[in-house]
Amino acid sequence: MTHSEQPKEMGLMDHIQDLRVCLLHCSWWILIGSAIAFYYNDVIYHFLWDPYVNALQRKEETQSVYTGLMDPFTVAINQAIICGILIASPFIIYEIFKFVAPALKKNELATIRNFSILSLILFLGGILMGYGYMLPRLAQVMESFRLSDTKNYLNAKDYLQTVIKLILGLGIIFQFPLL
Repeated sequence: MTHSEQPKEMGLMDHIQDLRVCLLHCSWWILIGSAIAFYYNDVIYHFLWDPYVNALQRKEETQSVYTGLMDPFTVAINQAIICGILIASPFIIYEIFKFVAPALKKNELATIRNFSILSLILFLGGILMGYGYMLPRLAQVMESFRLSDTKNYLNAKDYLQTVIKLILGLGIIFQFPLL
């Protein structure tokens, strides 16, 4: 290998500049993903609401409500940001990988690629388990505690937080086999 083919040594400021660019790109991806999610806010909310309410015996007696003046806006923004991060996550992971890759050896890159694929499969499995199995079961358990002559008014903000915690939590828990 000649001197011109050797990798260029970077100084601290060069690394900081590269990190800045990486974080800036990640921020843009999150902003784009959040804008897309905000545009489809109603579709996403019903997508998250449907498994719960469809699992109930008395669907017509269950409604989503806002209890505060700012709740509709807060729910829409929180939902857009969380979904925006999820939408942008492949691009964010790519940007982080691009930042870290020059410091890794070929065998380390192969290991990271294999773990990344496995991690993605496990994470998606956890999300599907939370959305398709746990959320309807949660609805059925909560319904079993409801008195026969009552209606169920769910706070939309609390519901969204619970669903996100449940789904993302299971996605993270499914990462434990990698440890």
